[in-house]
Amino acid sequence: MACLGTGHGDGIYFETVTTVKGKGNSKEDTYYHALDPQPYSTVSYYRLKQVDLDGKYQYSNIVTINSIGGLDNVSIYPNPAHSNIHIGIATEESKSVYLNLTDMLGRKIISNISYVLHEGSNEIFINLEELSSGTYILQIINEDGSGKKDIKLVKQ
Repeated sequence: MACLGTGHGDGIYFETVTTVKGKGNSKEDTYYHALDPQPYSTVSYYRLKQVDLDGKYQYSNIVTINSIGGLDNVSIYPNPAHSNIHIGIATEESKSVYLNLTDMLGRKIISNISYVLHEGSNEIFINLEELSSGTYILQIINEDGSGKKDIKLVKQ
C-alpha cells in the first residue's frame, strides 16, 4: 500500500481529511489512525482510499459518525488491544470529560477519570497491561452530562 487517505463528506461528496504514507507490503497487521480536526457538527461520513504502489486504488465502505453531545469524533485503537490504547477525540470546543471503564458484569475498573479536551484534536493514552483479557466498555461522558459515548474494547 502506498498511501491511506481519509475523507469526510455528506455521504455523496467527500473531501480529503489527511493522507498517511503506507508501510508497504507487510504480512503483519498494520494500524493507521487519523482524526478529523473539523468534523461536521451533527453527522460525518468517512471512507478510506487505499492506493497501491502501482497507482491502483480502492475505497472502503462508508462509515457514519454521529456527534453526541459534542463528542464529535472519537476513535480508539488498537482494538483489540494488548497493552495500551489510544483514544482520539475531536471537539468543536474546549470541555471536560470523564472516562469510565467497566467489565461486562458492570464492575468499574476505571472510574470518573477527568480529562480536559481542547478545541480540535485531543489524544489520551491508557495503559491496559494490568487488565485481564476480556471485553470492556469504555464510557466517555461530558462533564455537564450533555453527552455520553460507549465503546466496546477488547483486551487480549
